Order: sequence, then structure tokens, then C-alpha cells
Amino acid sequence: MKNVYCISDIHNDLDSFRKMLELIKFSKNDEMYILGDMFGRGPDPFGVYKEVLKHENMIPLMGNHELYLAKSILDGSEKTRSHSRLAEVLTEVDLIELKDWISKMPLQKSVIVNGKTYLMAHAETAENPGTKEPFFFLMGIDSNVRFLREEVDSHFLKHGIEGCVSVIGHYPTNVIRHGMKEKSVHPNSIWSNEKGNVFAIDCGNGYRSEQLTYVRLGCLRLNDYECFYV
Repeated sequence: MKNVYCISDIHNDLDSFRKMLELIKFSKNDEMYILGDMFGRGPDPFGVYKEVLKHENMIPLMGNHELYLAKSILDGSEKTRSHSRLAEVLTEVDLIELKDWISKMPLQKSVIVNGKTYLMAHAETAENPGTKEPFFFLMGIDSNVRFLREEVDSHFLKHGIEGCVSVIGHYPTNVIRHGMKEKSVHPNSIWSNEKGNVFAIDCGNGYRSEQLTYVRLGCLRLNDYECFYV
């Protein structure tokens, strides 16, 4: 049986990523969708990059930090944290190859698991993706969506897209719960709306380097909605 996993916002954290792969017993028969921000704030972008390249059954989607990194490599005027660390171990040719690899990442993917259609993107999914600008998928900014650090009033998060289950990252789930005025045993556990057609899986791992005690890396198995954390 093929298991299908979604993970997001690894943020250069190779140690937590490898622990997650071990925890879920990820195998060549499985499939993993990385919903953006595999690069970003953490210490080891090269390690995460190498690990993903080792697995043909890992499908990375573009997040805003991938876009920032690609732009940084392209113009080089102001290096991102990931670019600076990658430049220590990669040649200019290697960096251009990385930029090209990022540029081919999809903004949204769909997959059918157990008869259900899943839409996956970094920040927000779209029923008609061709009608949206790339920034929409990376940041979730749209005239119908209001998302602030102190308040969430999002039609998408509450209602999703009819006939599909959306899975996103980008927004730490404690921020979503705060905006929705919800409580949880653990503020950074994987979140779903009441309809069960939107899952948010960024459990704050990007802030692990700031030594916050409640952040962790989350992973959702689509076959049965089991959640995994490291």
C-alpha cells in the first residue's frame, strides 16, 4: 500500500526532517509532497536539498522562501540566509542549477487518495489555478482573504473548496488558532476546519532556531489523516 504524506516548512532543518522520515518509515513505495519552504530560516539548506534530491518520490512545491532564494541567486545583490550558506558549499554553476530546479517547482498539485481529491499549495489552493497569480499560492493574499497576525477572517480557511480537501503550510497553526479564537492541547498541532476540507500543517518548525519550546515539524498522512510530529 502506498502512503501519501504532506509536510511543509522544513526551513533548512535537516535533523528534524530525517527524524520525521524515520518516524513515518518513509519508503520508496510512498509519496511525499513538500508544500514549500524547505529552505528558509534554519541552519542546513544544503543538507535538506541533498536529502530531497535523493528521493524521486518526494515532490517539492514552491513556497515564498524558495522564491526568495531563487531571486537571491539570480541577482545576488542581497543574499538570503539560505543563499549565503549554500554559497559556502556550492559553485556558481551549482547555484544556477538550484535556481532552475526551484523555478520548475509547481505552485499547486492535486492527488487522489482513497477516492478523494486533494489540492496542495504553500499558502492557499485555488479551484481554478490558472486564474491566480503565483503570489496567491505563496502568500495566500486575495481580495476574499484577510489574514493578520492578530486576526483571521478567512473564507477559505473556514469553507475550503467544495469537492476537494486542501492542504497548506505557510501559516503556523498556532497563529490560525489564535485568529480563529480556538484552543488546543498543543497550539502547534496540525489544524483542520470544521468541514474537514482544509488542513494546515505548518507547526512552527521555522522558528525552532529561536529556541521556542512549542514549535515542531508536522507531517500529515492523507490515507488516514494520522499526524506525526518531531
